[in-house]
Amino acid sequence: MKNVSKLFYLFILLPFLISCSDEEGGEGTTASLVGAWTYQSATIDLKIGNEDFVTYIKRELQLSDADAAEFKAIFEEEANLFAGISLEFKSGGAYTASFDGDSSTGTWALNSAGDKLTLDAGTEDESVVDVYTLTNSSFVFGITETEMDDFNGDNVDETLSISIRISMKK
Repeated sequence: MKNVSKLFYLFILLPFLISCSDEEGGEGTTASLVGAWTYQSATIDLKIGNEDFVTYIKRELQLSDADAAEFKAIFEEEANLFAGISLEFKSGGAYTASFDGDSSTGTWALNSAGDKLTLDAGTEDESVVDVYTLTNSSFVFGITETEMDDFNGDNVDETLSISIRISMKK
């Protein structure tokens, strides 16, 4: 039961893990970010060590395929929490984010390589996201967070890796 509690603990913390990232991005290009972007899709990839999360929990918790599929569905549903978000990046470095009828404003800066986007630099809300694709009509960004913990109770820490990618279009 301790292992199941840790997995639910991870599920509850997932929204907090997506606030920022120090990980390296990769595939970004330099193109204009200025304009209005709307949510298209989101994906989430979870691994413990080098193993897919579902495979890991099936083995470690001795779950059936159906129970493991329920866990996977919970995390996939979590990725869909971004549905409905829109972003508008203005020239001069200001942005507006809108979600569920609420909006917020801040500043943005894209690095010279075009693979890191910093939001609200120098504030307590500062976030750095990886830019994977940036064209005049497609913007894919995300974060990867890692955490070390003993997820299976064997007194050896495992690495949990959570990667979230959000696709937007103009």
